[in-house]
Amino acid sequence: MTSLSSWGADPVTWSYVKLYGVHLEKQLQSLDGLPGSHSWTQTRSGHPHLLTKAQLMGVLVSIQERKDRVEFLVDDGTGCVPAVLWTATWSRHVTLGDLVHVEGKLNLNVSIDLPRPTRELRVARIAKVEDPNEEVLFWLQVMHLSSTVYSLDGVQPTAVATTAPPTSGESGPWQGLLSQLFFDLDLSENACRSFLSESNEDNVYDERRVGLQTLRILVERQQTTNKCVTCTFQDILSALPLGDASSRSALVRPLRRTFQILRQSGVFWLEDTMSDRHRFQSFATSLQPVMTTFIRQQQRVRMPELAEHIYSHAEFKLLPLDWLNAAVIRLVQSGLISQGSDSQLTLLDST
Repeated sequence: MTSLSSWGADPVTWSYVKLYGVHLEKQLQSLDGLPGSHSWTQTRSGHPHLLTKAQLMGVLVSIQERKDRVEFLVDDGTGCVPAVLWTATWSRHVTLGDLVHVEGKLNLNVSIDLPRPTRELRVARIAKVEDPNEEVLFWLQVMHLSSTVYSLDGVQPTAVATTAPPTSGESGPWQGLLSQLFFDLDLSENACRSFLSESNEDNVYDERRVGLQTLRILVERQQTTNKCVTCTFQDILSALPLGDASSRSALVRPLRRTFQILRQSGVFWLEDTMSDRHRFQSFATSLQPVMTTFIRQQQRVRMPELAEHIYSHAEFKLLPLDWLNAAVIRLVQSGLISQGSDSQLTLLDST
């Protein structure tokens, strides 16, 4: 499976990118290993941009009202783009022949009624454009963005294991240990020894020793409850063993570094800045419930839709995308969800 560990840092991924209709019809492609995704591949060195949302402007040439949705067809002169507004009530604020501006989530429609898979927009907003000069401006903006932003290389993805959570390696010694902690709430002796043995300098060793002690405190607390554990800096500082430190003040600096690393990795979420309350995140107590609830509500979900939903939550903003990849694999292997031939995810557990 293609890793998404770096693509989350690409601002183009989470923006409503301005496109022509022909881009949706012919240029966007699915990433290898991620069917149903949308990527802009016309970059200078071939590293694509992963896209999730788009906007376009054109003339409304068709409106089909269904029981639970309204199907639009927007013609911008380069192509006709289907746009679907999922709603049972529609105010009819646009009509045939209107120049409209549409923003929405990209979706690959693989309906058997279509001769081939077709990219469409799931409408977030659609509005009539009163000034025709705005269409010309939009065209120029698409041309400008295509040459100055979209053509720049996307973030090159890194490799990720297809059967297990990511381990240490290129991501650094912390990453492997934190991955094991996040997914299994366990710190193996071999992993701990390796983590400490890779630190040659005294100050680095002190940081990792304090970091390891902090992780053990968190694991011990989490194993006594099914809910997410919360803590503060002072709370952990008071619980740390002194060891070779002359006083607790000697632990402050390495502990601050530990908290910083945990926040940057997504294992910690600063839930309340006023009280300095951090929430310890793990797969079982935080990520899995959100994933399964969303899949249950949507019934069938593609990976880009799941990723967008997860990263809309403040607590998961810094969660590595390869961890999300690994979480999906774990849920499939455990039998909680299935992944069909069209790569859509379905919840198997009915409880």
